[in-house]
Amino acid sequence: MAGTVLCGVNDSAGARNAARVAGAISKQLELRLVLVHVADAFMLADGSAGNDESVTTIQARSGGKRLLDQFTAEQGLRGVEQRIEVGDPAERLAQVAAEERAALIIVGAREQRRLRPTLRSDLSQEIARVTPCPVFVVPPAPNDRARRDPLFLALG
Repeated sequence: MAGTVLCGVNDSAGARNAARVAGAISKQLELRLVLVHVADAFMLADGSAGNDESVTTIQARSGGKRLLDQFTAEQGLRGVEQRIEVGDPAERLAQVAAEERAALIIVGAREQRRLRPTLRSDLSQEIARVTPCPVFVVPPAPNDRARRDPLFLALG
């Protein structure tokens, strides 16, 4: 099977779970895995993104690189590709998915503190509006079994 799994990550527990699941899915299905971190863009007074590589943008890219390296090491994701983008997360993830011809986009859900937990992710809804690619939302890890068996987390 040929294709790419795209996993959007930030510095959250949900993103760590998403990277873990994306690694397991890409390995199981023999798909290429691309981890993507989208850093905030430097915004101009008129609300548009600055096109130059400002010091702030350079620092954001550097922090994104450290984060992706950390996720890759933590999850043992050998051979994973990394991309650091700047801008709106949903728009950039959709653009990268198109460029990489992704079969699937995986993102993590943030932990909900409600009586009835949901698997909502505002980011996944935004991505779904701007791309035809399926979006898979990984829930927060509920127990130790999910930490040991990432496909249980995704499918259990």
